Amino acid sequence: MPPPPEMAEVRERVFAACRANGVAFLELASPADLARKLDAGVRVIAGASEAMAREGRSRQRRRLPA
Repeated sequence: MPPPPEMAEVRERVFAACRANGVAFLELASPADLARKLDAGVRVIAGASEAMAREGRSRQRRRLPA
């Protein structure tokens, strides 16, 4: 179920402010929408599995610290 329009508007404002200021934006994602959210600029995915974490790092060309 999509959020009410007011919530979606606030989310977009916060997300835009995060992108403009180099702040990582945290959001929930599922395997079905992980790529779309990462491509849109979400940088922290909550509630993910290890497989999703690996996919996200690969998609963003990041590695775990040594």
